[in-house]
Amino acid sequence: MPALTSPPAALDHGLGAAVAAGDWSAAAGIMERWGVELQAGVHRGHFFDAVTHTPDSLCAAHPGIVYWREAGRVTEIPVERPSFDAARLAAGGEAGLIELRRVAAAVLARRRRGFVAEAVAILDEMMPAVRTAIRRQGDLPITDAAWFLMQAGITFDVFGDVHTARRYYLMAWQRRDDDVVGLGSQDLPAKLAVLAAIDGDHAEVGRWVAVAGRTPTTDPAELDGTDLGYPLAEFIVAVDRLDFTTSDELLPYIALPTEYEEFFHYLVWARAHRLLVMGRIGEVLRLIDETAVAWDDLVAGDGWYRTHLTALRAKALLAGGRVDEAEATLESLSNSDDGIVLLWARAGALRLHFDAAMEHLVGISDRPPRRVQLEAQLLAAACHLNLGQISLARSKFQAFVASVGHNLQSMASISETHLHGLFALLGSVPAANALEARWQEFRHLRTYPYPETSISVSDRELVVLRRLARGESRAEIAKAEFVSANTVKTQVTALYRKFNATNRSELIAKALSHGLLAGSRNAVTEHLSD
Repeated sequence: MPALTSPPAALDHGLGAAVAAGDWSAAAGIMERWGVELQAGVHRGHFFDAVTHTPDSLCAAHPGIVYWREAGRVTEIPVERPSFDAARLAAGGEAGLIELRRVAAAVLARRRRGFVAEAVAILDEMMPAVRTAIRRQGDLPITDAAWFLMQAGITFDVFGDVHTARRYYLMAWQRRDDDVVGLGSQDLPAKLAVLAAIDGDHAEVGRWVAVAGRTPTTDPAELDGTDLGYPLAEFIVAVDRLDFTTSDELLPYIALPTEYEEFFHYLVWARAHRLLVMGRIGEVLRLIDETAVAWDDLVAGDGWYRTHLTALRAKALLAGGRVDEAEATLESLSNSDDGIVLLWARAGALRLHFDAAMEHLVGISDRPPRRVQLEAQLLAAACHLNLGQISLARSKFQAFVASVGHNLQSMASISETHLHGLFALLGSVPAANALEARWQEFRHLRTYPYPETSISVSDRELVVLRRLARGESRAEIAKAEFVSANTVKTQVTALYRKFNATNRSELIAKALSHGLLAGSRNAVTEHLSD
């Protein structure tokens, strides 16, 4: 019988004693029954050592061991996906519990080796049966149910499905157990705080930090495990608010490597998030290259980890004005979540193809992550402005102003000229005035280099343009400027031609998009419409 390299003398439930005595039959029963707790505890390494060394002859009597082997330290997963008995799982009881652990081990094995899409497919197939079993009080131990739901949350988290991940984390939170590693009142709120930050929901971040009773750590080296989630969430919020003092203070905390897969890709994203808004594109690309090498050493699989990096690379290339390279990078991605759709729209806008950008934007789902929703609203407003669709531009920008909160970083995602034009559309709306005042300190920041186009107008044409924006008729303009009606008509015709406009609203919108009405904060009247 092979000896363990480090005999686990202190494992719970008697596993250490059974292994030390060479009683592998008893050890196998303990590992199958208590595997959920043992694999998540401080003796996890010893547990998987014991799983690996369990004689093959015992596996038939203890099928749970096979699946812990698969989830543990074996080098390959089976080519064929295991089959599961949904009816058995849904029925609950001891048989349902064993089936739940089979599903959990198969999900873990695939996710930890990078086959995240396969893990998600298994969860999609089996979650109805899991929910049925959980609803039957007493049919599944609460610890097993909570642990499974947390693992489902982590899997969807790594997959990039923030909404589904949050739902399963919340279900696990309702069944939390402070005596089990990973299921306590500190661990789950950390995951929920990070997802809320990624989603741009700052209030929810504060809620989960408060729920956990989180107190700041003075030494980054003291961080352990999911403790990392709290400074990570706070760092993302600070960058969103353009609070670089706080983000700089928190940077040492999130520069640490971590084995927690639900945080690793967010650590990279958060650091890149900060660098992009500061215009440090080269550093972002170097960070991505270094991370890609590290991830190649960690996982193989179907590439879902690398999908995160590829999307981040495309964003960095767009921020660097390298639109051709960014589009080629986006074409290499097989999925098209809302964030990637937004990047395609951004590429179109950077080419000044605003119709094409809008075609992408309408493809964003009804419930995108809040961060994507904000940037999509703002980009749509800018596109409508450039297309001369003044009422649509106003409507989108009003929605943005109403929902942006403290997420000032999103305002750096369009040009200053477009942003000023959009503020002019809202006139003296108090919320818009307050937001514009807050933005003044950061107006030099710009994530994407939108090309500035210019249209040459004479001084007299500019005067006429400003009066048209205030809603004056041609006759009123002629009277005010002491010129003939024909002169005003000639000037207006010239403006329509230069801006390729067919009506007054389109003319004003396009003038705003070119920054030609920047001198008049309340220049555009409310009665202008498409």
